[in-house]
Amino acid sequence: MCSFVYQKSVLLIAVLLALSLGVSCTGGSTPNASGGAEASSGNRPPIIKSAKLLHDPIPLTDPVAVQIVAEDPEREAVTFQYQWYVDNVPLSGQTKPTLPAELLRRGQMVSVEMIPADGTQKGEVYRTAAVKVGNTPPSVTS
Repeated sequence: MCSFVYQKSVLLIAVLLALSLGVSCTGGSTPNASGGAEASSGNRPPIIKSAKLLHDPIPLTDPVAVQIVAEDPEREAVTFQYQWYVDNVPLSGQTKPTLPAELLRRGQMVSVEMIPADGTQKGEVYRTAAVKVGNTPPSVTS
């Protein structure tokens, strides 16, 4: 008799614990507390926290590069798609992580748009602040 009462108490405690943790009888869980921000697959898109061009002003001696701080909620590897802009006009074919300096002239404003991706989801577009191409000292070529 004691064994039966003990088992019944353990079962009751297990059911109460499951209910307090939000587990239903079918093994599901309560909806996401963030208001349904998760995708149906449970994977959330990566986010670019910040990004900036490495030099300000931009010298014409090296390719233009960008420094990106990004985060993926599931800690998956993040890749980026790039589109470079000069004076707010997209440069055709310039979709690599760096922009060749040969394409630039002093006084132009350069920025880059990036889209983060984790292999499953793409994040929102992030655009850097525009940076001016500076005056580069002349060099002796021969």
